[in-house]
Amino acid sequence: MKQSIRGKKHFSLIELLIVIAIVAILAGLLLPALNQAREKARNTACINNLKQLGFAFLQYAGDNSDMLPQADYYMEKGSFLLWTNALMGANPHAETGKE
Repeated sequence: MKQSIRGKKHFSLIELLIVIAIVAILAGLLLPALNQAREKARNTACINNLKQLGFAFLQYAGDNSDMLPQADYYMEKGSFLLWTNALMGANPHAETGKE
């Protein structure tokens, strides 16, 4: 650090660039760890969603003589909708051309 005429201390350009480089290196080291944490959070959310679907099926079976939901539902003009596609938001009229 240099001291100016008035007695205040100032950083030189080299010192400032070194600090910026160190901060960039530390950020580069932390980013992979953050990405791993984000991926683990996604996996946990997915597992929780599967668990909730399992509970929903068990509750449905409990209310309907221990029968699970029908896998497909036939609609007008020979088209059908799988409940797995319905869960993922598929268009039920995609095969018939209706919107």
